[in-house]
Amino acid sequence: RRLNGLNLLGRYTRDLGNGSQAQLQAYFDRTERDQPGSVRETLDTWDLEFQHLSKPLASHQLLWGAGYRSSNDEVTNISPTLAFYPAHKRLKLWNLFAQDEIQVAQRVKLTLGLKAEHNVYSGTELLPNARLAWEVAPNQLLWAAASRTARAPSRIDIDLYSPRTPPFTALNGGPNFEAEVARVYELGYRAQP
Repeated sequence: RRLNGLNLLGRYTRDLGNGSQAQLQAYFDRTERDQPGSVRETLDTWDLEFQHLSKPLASHQLLWGAGYRSSNDEVTNISPTLAFYPAHKRLKLWNLFAQDEIQVAQRVKLTLGLKAEHNVYSGTELLPNARLAWEVAPNQLLWAAASRTARAPSRIDIDLYSPRTPPFTALNGGPNFEAEVARVYELGYRAQP
């Protein structure tokens, strides 16, 4: 088994004054995997993300941004029992997000957010969240939250088949796999003695 890779990350942050800040981040990752008797894969991933933080009103802290990721996956199917079809695939993912942290009282903050994320397998998912935090004392925090999250399908969910040639009797990838969605509710208390 052989695994090689490299990655490079660059980030530029600029203070725009009045509590406002912008950040641009670029990322590249290359992974080469050779699993003898199974699969050889080269995966190149490019990622670009922009974020802007501002204080439009005294009691609001607004964060918004966007991201784009492109992955180029090249597989050489070696195994007689497993195969990825198609062997070459470009995966694209983009997102837009906004989050507002609102100071509703001296020790109470409400955070509202929404993220729209699009992937090539399941389309666009809307991921809202709301969080309420109360600083009971300087060393105690009580919070409640509600959110929707989704795990997008991956190549292993959609493009993996077994055996390597038809008829695919053990694993039969395909477009019918859907994103796994969770509605999450939290209630918590944290203290530092």
